[in-house]
Amino acid sequence: MDDLLKTLTRFHREVVLPDIERIVSSPVGGFEKRLSDEMHALFDPLAARLDRLITAYHSIVVDLQRVDPRLDRIEQRLDKMALGPKSAAGTAD
Repeated sequence: MDDLLKTLTRFHREVVLPDIERIVSSPVGGFEKRLSDEMHALFDPLAARLDRLITAYHSIVVDLQRVDPRLDRIEQRLDKMALGPKSAAGTAD
């Protein structure tokens, strides 16, 4: 019985297992490559678009940093204009 088990184990290891590995690895290996290629094909345009969006974001941040102080000055002028006539009208009476 031990000889039969050793023989079957050896047969499995030397004949069956290599065949199974060859059969399974060929289609899976091809599928892996196709899947990888498809993922890269989808990822590359996304990465390029993300890069453009990041560039646009930084441009917007710089522009807002330039606009914000100007907007503050305009708001101050508008506040002065709004207060100006009221204080003048209040002193005229």
